[in-house]
Amino acid sequence: MKIHSLMYDRWLGPPIAVCLKQNKVLNLWQTPICPEPCDCQHAASFSGLGSLVKLRLDGNELGSLGDSTFSGLPNLLYLHLESNRIRWLSRGAFTGLAKLRFLDLSGNQQSSLRHPDIFGPLRSLHTLLLASNSLQQLTGGLFQHLPSLAKLSLSGNRLAHLAPDAFTGLGSLKELRLEGNLLSHLWCFPYANSEP
Repeated sequence: MKIHSLMYDRWLGPPIAVCLKQNKVLNLWQTPICPEPCDCQHAASFSGLGSLVKLRLDGNELGSLGDSTFSGLPNLLYLHLESNRIRWLSRGAFTGLAKLRFLDLSGNQQSSLRHPDIFGPLRSLHTLLLASNSLQQLTGGLFQHLPSLAKLSLSGNRLAHLAPDAFTGLGSLKELRLEGNLLSHLWCFPYANSEP
């Protein structure tokens, strides 16, 4: 039997034990997988799920992501973390996700992304959604390790200005969303690599 969704039912209660080893999709949307507020610090929580390609953890109470949180998921392509309470991402939170193509971190409580190489392991990333956080600044070179990124949404944040190197390395970028910020002017950003 292949399980595609694991959702909390308030009448039945949470599942007690489920074997998920051979599944490709895991939906934990609004599933109380840990206490409030939750700090994901243990990579072992995803051990044995190496074939998983899609993980939905949206609508939970996640507060932070520690180093190598998703390291047991080498084939993951889609990761939904939207609508949580994530305030802090460790520098190595996305270690082991080299194949990831889609990451949604929108609707969280990020005010800054401090580590310039936090997205470093995500070289295959195509879509990054950071909308509706509280981002006030972007570290220079934050996206420099994302050569495949085609869509970046930063809408609905509190960005007042952007550093000249904010979008360095984004040679594949096709869509950049900045609406709903506090920006009063934009400079011409050389976002593509300047290599011949």
